[in-house]
Amino acid sequence: MGNKLRLRGSTTQLGQTQTDQTQINQTQSDQAERPLVSSELNFDFFQTLRTIFRSRQLILLTTVVAAVLAVGVSLLLPNKYTSHATILPTGGGANLSALKGITGLASLDLGNASFDEGSSHMFPSILYSARVVDHCLHHNYEFTNGEKSFSMTLMQYLNLDNLDYARADLRKLTNVTSDRETGLITLSAETKYPELSQMVAQVMIDELDRISREIRTNKAEEFQDFLEGRLHPSLNSLIEAEDALREFQMRNRDWAISTQPELKTELARLQREVEIKSRLHLILLQQFEMARTEALKDLPIAQTLDPPSYPYLKTSPRRTVIVITSTITALLLALSWALLRERIGASMVGENKSFVELADDMSRAFPVITEKLKSRLSSNVLEKIKS
Repeated sequence: MGNKLRLRGSTTQLGQTQTDQTQINQTQSDQAERPLVSSELNFDFFQTLRTIFRSRQLILLTTVVAAVLAVGVSLLLPNKYTSHATILPTGGGANLSALKGITGLASLDLGNASFDEGSSHMFPSILYSARVVDHCLHHNYEFTNGEKSFSMTLMQYLNLDNLDYARADLRKLTNVTSDRETGLITLSAETKYPELSQMVAQVMIDELDRISREIRTNKAEEFQDFLEGRLHPSLNSLIEAEDALREFQMRNRDWAISTQPELKTELARLQREVEIKSRLHLILLQQFEMARTEALKDLPIAQTLDPPSYPYLKTSPRRTVIVITSTITALLLALSWALLRERIGASMVGENKSFVELADDMSRAFPVITEKLKSRLSSNVLEKIKS
């Protein structure tokens, strides 16, 4: 019995000793792995620098080639010149709106009467309208560039036969902005020739003013026709009121000294009706003369504050920006490729090492099978050598 107890105690002490030893080994293993993490991180940083240094020729060559190509491409791009102009709307529709307000016809719809051809908010829409764009595209431009003289339309300049494509390209070559606070309109046009850019901007301004005047004249004529149509009924109504008053006075010759209230009331009503219709007819007649004057007016709607400028300096291409951007992009791509290639190679080496370790483990676990495979492989190799 004592032997059993001593044996059991020895077994317990042995198990406790093994457990303590396992914990110690685990602790030592953890402590051994901790500095490895830091060393691996340091190794990765220096490995990256090493990879960049080993691939310096590829990186340098790629960067230089990209820079040379960027310089070549930027030199092949034609210079572009931009002309700028500033337009100040004069509010040409203010007089016509005032006429409608005086006569109580502000809500009258005469083909979109709310449209103000002198409004700065409408100018960008007019400048980009099909009428203005088509006129600019088919207008013949005669200009010089250096010692050469040119005569062409924008359709020929753009080398396009399709009108829709030409409209889209012209809208890309021009830019119209409106300042809501000041009402100023800024117009710019960009082409390969300085004088052509200036002429395109001027043609757009001229066409804008022509269309605005045409709209103003048409609206004034429509308003004039409307007033003229109101004048005849107004005159007839005034004549009828005057005749009614005259007939009343003829029937009642003693109206001036009469004391009858009904007679005086009727007389006052007829006199008041004549006065009202007379004033209305007079207002319509005055506004008719003003509308006719407005229709004959030939004043500019848009005042050119700054005429289209002649661009002496190119606005594009920005060759320095193109070269620097292309060079930096090529450098980053070359660095990325070098690091990626190194990472792929390292992963392949790791897979090969894992395969070798797996083969060693299999050979230790199944030595008999491994020896048979080695012997067969050796015999096959010898047979191939002999043959």
